[in-house]
Amino acid sequence: MAEEETTKTDIFKQQQKTIVLLQDVLRREAEGTATQPVFLAPPEPVKKPPNYLLYAGIAFAVILLLKK
Repeated sequence: MAEEETTKTDIFKQQQKTIVLLQDVLRREAEGTATQPVFLAPPEPVKKPPNYLLYAGIAFAVILLLKK
């Protein structure tokens, strides 16, 4: 019987804490102090710069091939 009484008391205390917490949240919302979530847009993707070394190498190879 003692276990049942302890369990009922614990549940009652937990429920009471939950009710107090919900009342605090509702009070803050009514006061307007509740913070609104801020959503940020993801940054735009950065365009990769052209690979000038690759272009220079291809141009050099083409010049060598066309010279022959």
